[in-house]
Amino acid sequence: MPSASEKFTLPQVLLCEGEEDKAFFERLIEARNLPNFHIRTTAIKRGGPGGNTKFEGALRRLRLHNIEVIKHILLVTDADDDWRQRFGSVCDQIMAADFGPPPTKPFEPSKSNPPITVMM
Repeated sequence: MPSASEKFTLPQVLLCEGEEDKAFFERLIEARNLPNFHIRTTAIKRGGPGGNTKFEGALRRLRLHNIEVIKHILLVTDADDDWRQRFGSVCDQIMAADFGPPPTKPFEPSKSNPPITVMM
């Protein structure tokens, strides 16, 4: 059971690859006065290795929390050399995590509940 500090209180979650990405988005949100997100990495343990191949596990771990509060999930990944291949890989992980149909394009929400958007 998640601790009180791990429970979701905001309606959106941002999942990124690693701690550096998390720190970047925390600072960006603060500097630009953007809406707050719960920001998580794909790493299993805090400070552990994350990466773009670990979105399935990260999505599955979200279900351990009070996910009914979440109204939108944003997955952020690097496009690297082939954005189509990377987008397809992330969509495969969304399906494998049983989160319903993935989005059909980057930056567009899926028709799942909660909707998932992939930002590259």
